[in-house]
This record gives sequence, structure tokens and C-alpha cells, in this order.
Amino acid sequence: MVQSIKKIIAAIIISISVYLIWTIALPEYDYTSAIKDETQKRSDILTKRQNIFKIITDLKDTYQQRYAEFRRLALVVPATKSLPEFVSTIEAMASESGIIITELKIEAGTGQEVFNIVNFEVNANASYDAVFNFLSLLEQNIRLIDVNFISVGTAPGETAANSLNIQIRARTYYLNPQIEPEKGNQAKTVEGF
Repeated sequence: MVQSIKKIIAAIIISISVYLIWTIALPEYDYTSAIKDETQKRSDILTKRQNIFKIITDLKDTYQQRYAEFRRLALVVPATKSLPEFVSTIEAMASESGIIITELKIEAGTGQEVFNIVNFEVNANASYDAVFNFLSLLEQNIRLIDVNFISVGTAPGETAANSLNIQIRARTYYLNPQIEPEKGNQAKTVEGF
């Protein structure tokens, strides 16, 4: 009888242990496994977000370092035609060099890939030194100007050698607003930093 009581007590202890394991330990184990998986997923997401934040921070730092270059580039090739500003610049260069503009023609040319072209023609009276100074100022101007044609001759009816008729045809550029940046170039830019 003592033997059977021992077997019954052992069976009851084993049953209670199995019941406790089944109802308490096993759900806790499943819960901890699920938490570990979710923690790993969240950790991966956090790492990716930290990398993206680092890239954004690096881009901002690079932008701040190159801000002066961007501003200067915007002056070299502006985003818009800025014709009144351009006419004022040509007139200022003419008065500084000592030429007298008789005619200024400006016409919008055709657009190229990234840039649109503004063609212009300056007809003026000036001395040789004034023409040289004007061309020098065109070359030194911050806005990109390409001189395509220069004609220098004496003024009809003038006997003085220092009075010349000049004709200058040139072009300047501005950004084409129709051009959108390519998505592949943007990705290369981000990866490059």
C-alpha cells in the first residue's frame, strides 16, 4: 500500500508539473520567442533609420560646405532669363569701358539639353581701348557669356582713327526649367556620400 501511495503521489506530481508547464511555461516561452523576433525586426528597422539619418546629415553637411559653390554656380548660369538684370549688366560694362551702345538686340534662342540660350547683339561706337576693355569685362563677368562674332570698322564719314563701329554677337545661358533631374543620377548622388 505504501508503494501504491507513492505511485499515486508521483503521478499527481508529474501531472501537476505537466499542467504547470503546459499552462504557464510554454505560453511564456512562445511569448518570449515572439518578443525576440519582434525585437530583432525593430532593431533592423532602427539600424536602417539610423543609416538614413546619417546619410541625410552627411548631405546637409556637404550642402553647407558647398553652399558658396552652389551660389556662385547660380550666378554663372541662373535659373531664369533675368533679362532686365542682364541688360543692366551690359549697360554697366559699356559705361565702365567707355563705349556708347547704339543698339542692343536680345532674342531667346533654342534650348539645349540642360541650358536655354539667350542670344544678344551689341552695336556700339568706341575707341580701340574701350572695345578691348569691354571685351575684357565680358570675359570677367560672373555670368557665362560666349562671344561668337566681332566686327570692328571705322564709322562712315569719320576721319578720326579712335572712333570705331563695333558689332558683337554673343550668347548667355540659363537653366532649362523643362529638364527634370534623372532618378538614376539622384541615387548615384546619395550613394556617393
